[in-house]
Amino acid sequence: VVPWSFQGSAYGYCAGGYHNTAPAYEVDVIDKFSFTSNANATDVGNLTVGRHGCDGCGTETYGYALNGTNDNGTRFNEIDRFAYASDGNATDVGDTTVARDSYNGMSSATHGYAAGGHNGSSYGDVIDKFLFGSSANSTDVGNLTTGTAHSMGVSSLTHGYNAGGWATN
Repeated sequence: VVPWSFQGSAYGYCAGGYHNTAPAYEVDVIDKFSFTSNANATDVGNLTVGRHGCDGCGTETYGYALNGTNDNGTRFNEIDRFAYASDGNATDVGDTTVARDSYNGMSSATHGYAAGGHNGSSYGDVIDKFLFGSSANSTDVGNLTTGTAHSMGVSSLTHGYNAGGWATN
C-alpha cells in the first residue's frame, strides 16, 4: 500500500491505497497516527470512494484527498476534505478539472494544487488550483513544462515544485 500522507500538528494522516485482497482492492480508510507516542495508526474515517494513486494536501485544520483510480481503471476527480479536530468521514467538496491518478498535491496558505498525473491515455501537464475552506471546483491555472506522472511534489511558502517521475518526452 502506497498512500499519500498529510501532516497535522500532533498527528499524521494517510488515506486511500491499494491491497491485493479481493473483492475490493482499493482502500477508502483514513488512518491517523501520533507524532508524540510510538503506537499503531487508528482508522478514523473513510474517503468518499476507495482509490489508489491519489495524493493530497492540507491546511492546519483539514486534510484533502484528490483524484485517484480503481482497479477497473476508472479515474476520479473528487476533492475530499476531512477535519483534523474530529475523527470522521471525508466529504466531497468539489472536483478537479481532470480525472487522474499518480499526480502531485501541493499547498499554499490559501489554496490546494494538483499537478500532472496519468489521465488514462497519457501523462498530463495540467495544474489545478482550488480554494481551501470552500466547496467549489478547481480551476486550470497553468501547465507543467512536460506531462508527468509518478513524480514528487513539494511546496515552499511561495512556490510549488514537481520533480522527477515519468514524462511524456
